[in-house]
Amino acid sequence: MKKFILCFCFFIIFLALIPYKTTSADTYSYARVIKEVGFYKTTSDEKPLFYLPYSYYVKVLEEGAVFSKIECFGENSLSPSLEGFALTDDLVKETSLEVFSPYLSFTIETASYTPLYQDINFDKISQYLFENRTLNYYGYNKVNGGYVYFVEYNGKLGFVREESIKPFTLPLHENPIDVPVVTPPNEEVQNENDNSNSLSVIILVLTLVLTVAVIIYIFVPKKPKLNTGYYDENDFE
Repeated sequence: MKKFILCFCFFIIFLALIPYKTTSADTYSYARVIKEVGFYKTTSDEKPLFYLPYSYYVKVLEEGAVFSKIECFGENSLSPSLEGFALTDDLVKETSLEVFSPYLSFTIETASYTPLYQDINFDKISQYLFENRTLNYYGYNKVNGGYVYFVEYNGKLGFVREESIKPFTLPLHENPIDVPVVTPPNEEVQNENDNSNSLSVIILVLTLVLTVAVIIYIFVPKKPKLNTGYYDENDFE
């Protein structure tokens, strides 16, 4: 019985030493677009694919010295999500405001029969679009002093010329721009990790106390019991 108790005690110690983990949020952070921020398809591109909507956010997946890997759109936006890169120095990575509805959800309409170009140089046409077709908007770029828009239509990405689109005005994000940068990213994740570590310490301490109590019970010699029965002189006959 004593061996069984001892084995059980060591088993509890082994479990306590296993790192305690809880499910936590992803460790990404949001960065805000408060200047002209280009979205690059790869880090080797000389020019951005388009410029991101002013006042909205991107999700920073990996931060680098020159480029950061980002994700934009998707998550309650009409435009499907895209992964690419932005210059790290162009992104404001911290904000005192709560990030909600981070991405622009906006559509534009064709004003006339127009091509949807695969590239910004208008070398390849993906398809032709009729008038009054709704396009999901990503951003703009500049070509020869004019504007082109990067859009999505029926699963196809491409560019349309400014003169082929009805006039529009992009809405600003509800969060104001002129705010101090004070709140560090991932604060909630750090707090969850702190709680996890505290719980692990408590479990370990309780396990060690239990172990010491069992060892004392098993190995410390017990005092012999005194004979308190009544004395009978016939016991010695």
